[in-house]
Order: sequence, then C-alpha cells, then structure tokens
Amino acid sequence: MKIRNYACKHSEQKLLDEIPFAAEDVFSDRKKYKVALELLSKNNSFVFAPLTNTIEAELQGATVTENSFIRVKNTLIQSVDELASLQPFNYEVPHYKILSECLQMHYDKPLIYEMSGIYTFLSFIISIEQVFRAFRKNADLQNTIIKKVLENYFSFIQKLKSFNLKIISLADPVASVDIIGSNELEKIIESFYIPLIKYILDKTNFSIYLCPKLLYALEDLNKVSATTINIQKTKTQDAIINMLDTKKIFGNICINANAEIEKVKIFSLNKNDKAIFNNKGNRNE
Repeated sequence: MKIRNYACKHSEQKLLDEIPFAAEDVFSDRKKYKVALELLSKNNSFVFAPLTNTIEAELQGATVTENSFIRVKNTLIQSVDELASLQPFNYEVPHYKILSECLQMHYDKPLIYEMSGIYTFLSFIISIEQVFRAFRKNADLQNTIIKKVLENYFSFIQKLKSFNLKIISLADPVASVDIIGSNELEKIIESFYIPLIKYILDKTNFSIYLCPKLLYALEDLNKVSATTINIQKTKTQDAIINMLDTKKIFGNICINANAEIEKVKIFSLNKNDKAIFNNKGNRNE
C-alpha cells in the first residue's frame, strides 16, 4: 500500500533568534520561559509548549548545553541494546521543573503541548542510524524498546493532566515514508502510535492534533476514518479551538501553517487495527 509523504516547511529558528534572554536564563526562570513561549507563539491562536522538542529526551537523561536553545549536547546511549533497559523518566530535571511551573501560569490563549514522536525522541539519545538498523534486523528488540518508551510516555501524559492543557500536538518528522520506508512506518504506526493515541483518548480529556506525516500514514493504512465539517472561513487553529470540547482527533494540514480553511477534517480510530501493544503498554496476543 502506498503511503503519502508530507514535506514539512515549518521552522522556528527565526523566532528563537528574537528571544531577548540568554538561553541559560530562560531555562532557569519561569517568567522568562513564559515570555519566550508567548513570543514563539505570537502569530498563533495557541501558546505552544515546550520551548524545545527535547524535553522528553531530557527526562530520559540526555545531556544538554545550558547556554543554547539547541539543547541536547551528546548522545546519551552508545549501543542500541541499552535502549532495552531504559529507566523511567526523571521528573526532577531542571527543564521539566521550569516547564511545569509555566504550564500552571495564566495565558491569554489556550495552551497546546507539542509532543515529540518516538523517532525524534530516540534521535536525541542515540544515533538514529543505529535505531533504523536495529529495528529492521531485530523485531523482538524493537518491540522491547517500544514498550519501554510507551511506558515512559504514558507516565508523562499522566503528568500533563495536572496542567491547563486541552490538546496535544503529536509530530515525528523522522517517521517519514521517504526516510524509513513504508514497511517500517507501518510497524511503528501499529506498535507505537495506535497505542499512544488510544491511551490519550481513553485516559485523558485531551484532544490530539496529528502532524500530516503521521496522519497521512494512519489514513493510508486504514487506521482512521475521516468526517469533513464545513465551517465559515477561518484560520486552522481558531477552527480547532472552537471544536475542542466535542472533537478529539484533528490533522490533515500542518497546525503551524495556520492557513485559512473552510472545511475541517475530524478523525476517529478504526476498530479493526492490529496494534502490537495495548494502551497499558502490554503486548496484545
């Protein structure tokens, strides 16, 4: 089955350059971190958090460069076999402490949490080429690693429930058909993304916005069904905000592009999926 690809053009580097504080000050001061979040989101209807997409890797123990917004300094793990014994997330890391304080502060716009997908997460703690090779050669090791990552993500999602968030944006630029191929993408959709999405839907009140790369794969693999709703012409993010209380899965176009639209696609998981793990992180038989 052919899976469509989506060419991502979004970049925040220009806005990062406009932050008027040194990076080490932002990551140690909740008020400055909040200002930075609002600055990066100034052209949006949401306030996007966190400031960088490395927070999950930092919770895993990734070493960071304190004086840079490019946070991860060196890979944490040298051998892919070590991924099979990943430790639980450490919620005492400084970035998470500052972030958690910021997520409890008042904002004039709704908060959205941008969660890194599994390949993006792994790329910050180990050479991603090692992961590609290992996943292709050793299905048992792949499943063990995915189960470990899911357990930590489930734990993290429980932490996010205590904050004033209504929606999680899920993106994984590395999980692209032109990078990992259709077979590997199908496996990661079934073993990681279906259980993750189910967990969010079953265990929280969050809505989900899926990056088009993931959404295209879910659609083309017949994992989701879509309903189109006609609306008055408005920006994508405003349309989503108006539906957050009643609709749960959004996607199809990049949320960061925030284009004006007259139709919204709403998605639901199909019941005939064959996810390898259930939403408790246990392997389905």
